[in-house]
Amino acid sequence: LVSVDTPEYVPSFDPGFVGREPELLRLKELWSRAALGRPTIVLLAGESGIGKTQLAGQLVGLARNSGGLVVRTRCHEAEHSLFLQPIADSVRNLAVSVDPDRLREAAGEEAGTLARLVPEIGLVLRPHAYRASTPDVERRRSFEAVTSFFRSFALRQPVLLVLDDLHNAGLSTLELLQYML
Repeated sequence: LVSVDTPEYVPSFDPGFVGREPELLRLKELWSRAALGRPTIVLLAGESGIGKTQLAGQLVGLARNSGGLVVRTRCHEAEHSLFLQPIADSVRNLAVSVDPDRLREAAGEEAGTLARLVPEIGLVLRPHAYRASTPDVERRRSFEAVTSFFRSFALRQPVLLVLDDLHNAGLSTLELLQYML
């Protein structure tokens, strides 16, 4: 991991991306903090079309170039009411990109809960003896399982989770983000 705080580190921001130097420097500072193990949530807000996704793309480049693991997903308006949909998509993206042993390690004892949320995990890990509970307990299990899953990856390398169009996210997704932090 290359620390973004070291003097020899030069962020690889797109030279064609101009006019956002203060925002880029702030994102660099926040990524540095996150890479040192201090979780951070950053919200890029503003009118449609002003470049929020482009700015997030610069952060993605910085995270990748400094050894971070990047997981991107989008919140779709049609999925607004689906339980943790963009988060489930990000878990799925990670799950299908790692080898089964790493997936097994990351899922840990929560493999059954994660498999209910992301069926592809169940296809790989085939968790046994999972018993569903009441909706409130399942919600809590889901929050704990997703948090543990991401924490497992973050213990090895900093993780950047990018949720584009967060205004389309459901309440459960917003609650999970707060829980994860």
